[in-house]
Amino acid sequence: KQWYQRRVRVTYDYLIVALGLEIRFDKVNGLTETLGKNGVCSNYGAGNADYTWEVLSAVKGGDLLFTFPNGPIKCAGAPQKIMYLADAHLRKAGVRRNCSLTYHTALPAIFGVPKYASVLSSLARKKGCGVETKSNLVEVDGEKKEAVFENLETGEYSTHTFDMLHVGPPCAPLPVYATSPLADSAGWVDVNKHTLQHNKYENVFAIGDC
Repeated sequence: KQWYQRRVRVTYDYLIVALGLEIRFDKVNGLTETLGKNGVCSNYGAGNADYTWEVLSAVKGGDLLFTFPNGPIKCAGAPQKIMYLADAHLRKAGVRRNCSLTYHTALPAIFGVPKYASVLSSLARKKGCGVETKSNLVEVDGEKKEAVFENLETGEYSTHTFDMLHVGPPCAPLPVYATSPLADSAGWVDVNKHTLQHNKYENVFAIGDC
């Protein structure tokens, strides 16, 4: 029944963990070196979204790629939402016919919840956006404008050129709880998914991405 804040011991009756997670651009080879230039962008992370708009507003044609990582991610809808926002902007700008938009997701479907996946698949088709499933971004060469994807089913690799690449980054649990008694074997806070109550400590709960 003790927790620490700035090395001060704090007692509690109930503990609610809401610390979030880590964004790990470094888990994609070459990404940190080219993020924020060469048309490589992400709405994840402080200060990154402005460059996304800078790149998108300059697009007159070409290949636009959008990615979803292999594993848990903060706000699972965001990597797909930006594709639809891009589609709307390009149509308004009158250049959509010159552009190819493709969503590469490591998931076996366009979204992890079947109920919504069916609707989103129809929406992507309606908007003329391509969808590549089980396709995980593993490497980026910004100068060459090339992105390498691994097919998680076959293990094969393919290289795709791009004019704009929006990355939904890999994410990981924060060390502060991942190395604590609160964590499960994967490092996330071990709670009941229906009640958010810890599976071992009855007076501990977790909310959000942790």
